[in-house]
Amino acid sequence: EGHAGIQEVAELAGRLREALMEITSDAVGMYRDAELEQRRALGHKLSDLARTMTHELKNPLGAARSGFEMLQDEDVTLTADDRDRFTRLVLRNLVRMQDLMQDIRALVTADGAEREERWAPLDKLIAQVLIELRPQAAGRGVRLEIGGSIPKATVDASRLEIALVNLVGNAIKYADGAKADRWVVVSAREAGEHAARRSWRIEIRDNGLGIPAAARDKVFRQHFRAHPKVAEGTGFGLAIVSELVKGAAGRIWFDSEEERGTTFYIVVPDGGDRRAADRRA
Repeated sequence: EGHAGIQEVAELAGRLREALMEITSDAVGMYRDAELEQRRALGHKLSDLARTMTHELKNPLGAARSGFEMLQDEDVTLTADDRDRFTRLVLRNLVRMQDLMQDIRALVTADGAEREERWAPLDKLIAQVLIELRPQAAGRGVRLEIGGSIPKATVDASRLEIALVNLVGNAIKYADGAKADRWVVVSAREAGEHAARRSWRIEIRDNGLGIPAAARDKVFRQHFRAHPKVAEGTGFGLAIVSELVKGAAGRIWFDSEEERGTTFYIVVPDGGDRRAADRRA
């Protein structure tokens, strides 16, 4: 009788194990289906951004061409002030085209990230981004620093690299020229937001101009520029960043105070957990 009871428990345990495996398999399938749909939606959004930016490129291109043609037209008599005005028009629109091309490059890279993920150590990724942007920072008199020890984490570098370049680049661009010491600090720590999945919180902190209170709900919209008189820009960068972070199953937000600075926060899941789940599936 005791032996029969043990046999029943063993059979029950076997059935429970099989049921658990089926549930796990179904859950993984549902997760992948949902993720595929999310990626498709993100791809559509990125494509819409690309089309919009390509259209936007026509305006500065046309303006720069018109200004250049006026400067080269021997039949038109221009004063020194006229030549200066047309020269500044050409230069301003060339800078705008350069910004647009950088955002289009980011979109092309982002589209590639949707097709092929690239995982990398977080500490190396942050160091690489700061090295890339150091010349730009030096030109604006901005110090770039890593705050504290970066965790030994694996992250979706294909998306996160673009986001970090954009956020740190913006912090440099909108540094407060009135301050003798201008800085951008990038730090990271464990987020602890997901019980079932380890995640990391990255902070990009600066002491720049800050974002006006009335404009903060528009930060991640297309065409938004917090300080259009301070620096040229397209207004697409943060919209791209927002979609990329979502595509990496993360979230992004910020705190800001005018004349004190801004901190952007990104929380992303650990790639090591993700890859282990893929192997188990």
